[in-house]
Amino acid sequence: MAHNMVEKSKRYMVAERELLCPLCNCDMFNKKNIKLNNTIASFLGIEENVRSVTGYICSECNHLISFVDK
Repeated sequence: MAHNMVEKSKRYMVAERELLCPLCNCDMFNKKNIKLNNTIASFLGIEENVRSVTGYICSECNHLISFVDK
């Protein structure tokens, strides 16, 4: 039986700046690649060729911060 590997939360840099949660100021996150469908991409107003975003989930309050992959 396979065990799900859970990565430890860690600090990340985005655009040469330390990522901090805007709600609780925590600096520890779990990183996830989030696949988008056309409806969500259209709602967010991002290009049709963008199919995923990088999501950072705060380890304290679970707030999700997402960035469009270039």
